[in-house]
Amino acid sequence: MRKCANPLQLWPNIASNSVKYRQGGKLSCPACGRTRCFTPYIDTLGEITFPEDVGRCDHINRCGYHKMPKDYFAEHPQAKTDWRNAPISVAKPKPITRPTSYIDYSYVEKAMGHYELNPFFRFLALRFGKEEIERVFLLYKVGTGRRWGGCAVFWQIDGHNRVRTGKLMKFDEATGHRIKIGPAITWAHSVLRLPDFNICQCFFGEHLLAAYPQRKVMIVESEKTAIIGTLCMPQFLWLASGGINGCLNAQASKALAGRDVLLLPDLNGEEKWSQKAKMLEPICQSVAMSRLLTDSATEEQRIKGLDIADFLLEEYRLGEEPSSFNPLTCTNQELFEYWKETKPGFREFAEKLQLECVTPNRRPMPP
Repeated sequence: MRKCANPLQLWPNIASNSVKYRQGGKLSCPACGRTRCFTPYIDTLGEITFPEDVGRCDHINRCGYHKMPKDYFAEHPQAKTDWRNAPISVAKPKPITRPTSYIDYSYVEKAMGHYELNPFFRFLALRFGKEEIERVFLLYKVGTGRRWGGCAVFWQIDGHNRVRTGKLMKFDEATGHRIKIGPAITWAHSVLRLPDFNICQCFFGEHLLAAYPQRKVMIVESEKTAIIGTLCMPQFLWLASGGINGCLNAQASKALAGRDVLLLPDLNGEEKWSQKAKMLEPICQSVAMSRLLTDSATEEQRIKGLDIADFLLEEYRLGEEPSSFNPLTCTNQELFEYWKETKPGFREFAEKLQLECVTPNRRPMPP
């Protein structure tokens, strides 16, 4: 609590004969009535507001009106007590906002291809076919890096086709899982050693929003899930937030304005994403959160914290198909029907989401 015998000590300019005022702030004198000649006293710290009659008239000889703050406190002693007991506030400096940094698009082009070095590509190619994986990788701009002997590069490209950054991840070719032991994840701007890089993440796949304005948007946590979701259910537009928190915030979510959105968190992420759904409500046309995994997962799956990608791949394991069924040469419609007939979990999943195959034939790579 501040103790000050003389309140004028807070305003050194008042103690002298110069009165603090803002340009254009002169008023009409309450005594002589002349306009724009009365300079009111103000508290430069903003802790107290004086009435408009506390000030000095410029016409000292003719009018001579001069009411000082001490005169006001003498007339209103309670105001002086309230002022002394007011909490002291310190003005916080405004944060300095730095512009978002971007990576030159040429790095995206250089990373495309070289899929023989990409363990994530090789894992998916055995299950869905090489041409189909190349098409989806080209669509989402998934590249290949030489780090760790070969890794996947998930570029974050915003709605204006600007590269925010890229996430380099190492995968186990046998399981398709991200390797979590040792340094197996890093960022493109760190690898490129770009100085003073100010990262501002966007959704993985955000650059596709304008290309598919009518599709319902499925938000998942991982980039891997977005790719596998696109392979299995291409009637939706799959985006990834890059983690349970990732870029699912108010700033990045502006890109979802006016869209129908379904949140598909991993197991054990429903509670946090239910709060994210509330944040999205004023932004999106509609928002819902699926509890499909929570309601249908086994106890073992809960412990593992499986996501939609794991759920789909669990229903389609390599080597379990009969020799007469070749997943690499069949059409998408044949594969979709085969899953529904032989995989009860997938059939239930398809019925709950009312899925149907909208791409009956495997599509060639775009020119």
